[in-house]
Amino acid sequence: MDNSNLFNLISTRLQAMGYVVRQSPSSPNCWYASKSEFEYLFALVRENDQWRVNDISGRGTLEQPRIERELNDSCN
Repeated sequence: MDNSNLFNLISTRLQAMGYVVRQSPSSPNCWYASKSEFEYLFALVRENDQWRVNDISGRGTLEQPRIERELNDSCN
């Protein structure tokens, strides 16, 4: 699956959870998810056909495993 299709898929899934998704300008395999357009909460990294979700805000501990599970269940 190319990055454009991945972006559309993860955007759709995470928008349903209330997140805005943006692709990283510096890495084609990294996206950012946030609840607003001004603050990044999570980095979404695709490695070896698996998603890793990093809580970069320090405030998403409860949401992090849910997002990771959703992406790995729906995008693989």
